[in-house]
Order: sequence, then C-alpha cells, then structure tokens
Amino acid sequence: MDVADLKTAAEVRAHARQVQRRINSSRRVKPEPKPEPPPPAPPLVVIPAPPKPKLPTFWSRPLDDELMRGFPLKAVLRGAAQQYGLTFGRMRSPARDQVTCAARQAAIFVAVHLLRASFSSIGRAFHRDHSTILHDMRLARERLANADEVFAARIDAIGYHAATLLGRKWHSVRAAADDRNFGNSRL
Repeated sequence: MDVADLKTAAEVRAHARQVQRRINSSRRVKPEPKPEPPPPAPPLVVIPAPPKPKLPTFWSRPLDDELMRGFPLKAVLRGAAQQYGLTFGRMRSPARDQVTCAARQAAIFVAVHLLRASFSSIGRAFHRDHSTILHDMRLARERLANADEVFAARIDAIGYHAATLLGRKWHSVRAAADDRNFGNSRL
C-alpha cells in the first residue's frame, strides 16, 4: 500500500498503526540482566573491653570505723552516703541530680554543726569550692525552715551516726524545729 492511496484520516491512522506493529515486532526486546546479589558482609568483629586496672590495696581498702575516726569529714560523708543509698565516690563527684545534691546538703549541714569545720576544709573534702559549701548550707537551712521532715530526719540520722563514730554529741534538728534561727550563728 502506498501512502498516496490513503484518502481519509482514519486510513492514515490505521496505516500508521500497522507500520508501528511491524517495527515493534522486528525489534526484539532483550530482558535486562538480573543484578548480582551483593557480596555477603564480613562478620562483625567484637573487640573486648580492656581489663580494669588493679588498684593498689590501700586504694580499695574498705572505709572502716577506725579509718573514719582519723578523718571526721569522711565519717560524715560516709554517713550521708549510707543514708541516701549512694556511694562514697558519688558524694564527691560532679553529679548534680536531686538525690545527690540533697545528700551533700545534709552532709554539709552536719559537718558544719557537728565538727565546726571551716567551709574551705569541707570544700576540700567534697571536692568543691568554699562558696559552693556556703550555698549548700543556705539551701539546707531553707529546707529545714520550710519544715521538710524527711530532710530533717535524714540530717539527724547522719548526725547521730557521725557523732557516735567520732565520740561526740549530736543535738537533734527536729527538736530545734521551733527555733527558726537554728544554726544561723555560723553565717
């Protein structure tokens, strides 16, 4: 069929479809090759943690009562750590969570009133500056002035523990709760 013999648009379209079919049938579509699977990943290598160094025996020695009598600030620290369920190192660490800060405040209050220690010596025992000790002392007094019974009970427990260990006398904070100026003679 010659293109000149086509008279209507419908005949032209039909002829175009035939030509297109012939072209498509002569072209063979090659299927695309399947991609090769990726190579298996190498097995994970687990590196074990290095062994903990062994500390000398005098570092890992337990904090016994005899040792605490020689260091009264450490006796107060240990009593506060036991009362709040913390470790001795946690009390001296830079941690600032609520429980640790409350334990430090209670221990500082007891150290000031039981031992009559200076803020700088308490600061050295706690790895803190003397102004931080002053601030914690003020916070402890505010909590006692606001009648925080749980805090007062814990201060008394720490005070009694340290006082018996050091052979001193502790005056209960709760007994002096009516006196709003308790302990203000220090500041």
